Amino acid sequence: MDGQKFFLRTSRTITLSSALLIGVVLIVAAIGKIFFPIESLKTFERVVGIFEILFFLTIFFYRNKWQAWLTAIVIFGAWGGYALFWANVKLPCNCMGTMLPVPTCLSLVLDLFFYLGSLGLGVILGAKKRNVYLSVICSLFAALVGFALADFLSAQLYQSQ
Repeated sequence: MDGQKFFLRTSRTITLSSALLIGVVLIVAAIGKIFFPIESLKTFERVVGIFEILFFLTIFFYRNKWQAWLTAIVIFGAWGGYALFWANVKLPCNCMGTMLPVPTCLSLVLDLFFYLGSLGLGVILGAKKRNVYLSVICSLFAALVGFALADFLSAQLYQSQ
């Protein structure tokens, strides 16, 4: 019984720490996008900033549910695909708005780190293999969508200049 209590206490500490770490990055990114957006993508960046805040709240309040963490890998997959496009064309992704110029490769590494961490937490919290595999497949599809969205936005961005 002591082993189960220790595992439960440890997993709760890990999920709380993870949610807070991810939350700090999401809140900084949201502030950057909401208050310091790229002028030609102002509406898009503000919507994404609001989504980031809602995503953080969801992760925080449902941090002990494997479903939240497997949903997170789909979102981080999409953001990874978005950052990968900008890294591929060697331009900044402005993932923190214009407030904090973060190198695109750092955004890509953070997305990968949070992706793998969320995947691990989903498994630790008891997700079945089938659900894990489905989430990974969905995240790969989401990465393609994120990549395509970045391509579309780049055309809009450079067409307006």
